[in-house]
Amino acid sequence: MGTGRVTALLPVWAQKDFGNWSVFGGGGYAINPGAGNRNYWTGGVALTRKIGERLLLGVEVDRQGADTLSGRASTSLGVGAIYDLPGPLRLLASGGPVLNDGGGRGFHSFVALGLDF
Repeated sequence: MGTGRVTALLPVWAQKDFGNWSVFGGGGYAINPGAGNRNYWTGGVALTRKIGERLLLGVEVDRQGADTLSGRASTSLGVGAIYDLPGPLRLLASGGPVLNDGGGRGFHSFVALGLDF
């Protein structure tokens, strides 16, 4: 958005379930056109466990290459949860530190309402 050009992620993803546990991950190549931007590789892995009938807890780690010419690659760590609400709705939340190559730290987080159909 904002570059006036189409961006795309070409992903490969896999998942394996073991009872209440799941491990999944993957990665891909991001096409990121525009002045000062660059294409980059990204990938990650997550481990989740179902707790009761409505709650799923998990941890994740992902790595992303620099997405601008002057940018740096970064690694994100996260802890997340999905809570099944009544009907087809889910509440999703995740957050954790971001470690940039060459120094610098940040924090990422999100909260979302999902529709399961």
